[in-house]
Amino acid sequence: MTPMRKNNLPVSMIALIIIMMASESIAQIFMKTGLNAIGMNNISFSNFAEFALKSATSLYVLLGLLIFFLNFFIWITVLSRVDLSIAFPICGISYIFVPMLAMIFLHETISPMRWAGIILIIAGVSLVAKSAQVETMPL
Repeated sequence: MTPMRKNNLPVSMIALIIIMMASESIAQIFMKTGLNAIGMNNISFSNFAEFALKSATSLYVLLGLLIFFLNFFIWITVLSRVDLSIAFPICGISYIFVPMLAMIFLHETISPMRWAGIILIIAGVSLVAKSAQVETMPL
């Protein structure tokens, strides 16, 4: 009988996912900062062209879009090596990064209930990451 083997998620892939999610979280902060600077809170069909033009000329919005674009290449690298059912749920770590960055840079308040939800997400991400270490037995 062949011994069981473990299929571990490579550390390099975990690192790529974390880098991608951290940079995507920074992109979210850039986007929100740029949109706050535009000052258009009530976007509708009638003022969408103005909103689009202001967004397209905002340095922060453009930086956010650039990071999203670069992250696309990291993401397809990850997907080429990791099952989608593993990689995508691990991206839930952005739910940790974004609120922390929003508190620091946007001075947003995060309620205790929201922190409780974030803790539940962390637990779920941990379970998904652990499931990547499933034991397989040959048939």
